[in-house]
Amino acid sequence: MTDVLVVLIIFGAIFGRGMIRAFAAHREKIRIIELDNASSQAERATSELLEKVERLSGRVEVLEKIVTDEKYQLDRKIANL
Repeated sequence: MTDVLVVLIIFGAIFGRGMIRAFAAHREKIRIIELDNASSQAERATSELLEKVERLSGRVEVLEKIVTDEKYQLDRKIANL
């Protein structure tokens, strides 16, 4: 019984280290993949926000043109009378 246990301990020491290294390498690859996915999602969100800011900036420009238009100002003055 002790002979079998000694053999198992020796095999465990020899092959266990390799298995731990393989597991650590696998975990590192998974972390890299997760970081790449998070990065691509962040880039997508950033591009969507930039597009939204551009659309809103365009709308603000249109509103500024309307408000600063002389006809609009005259219409407001007439409406206030």
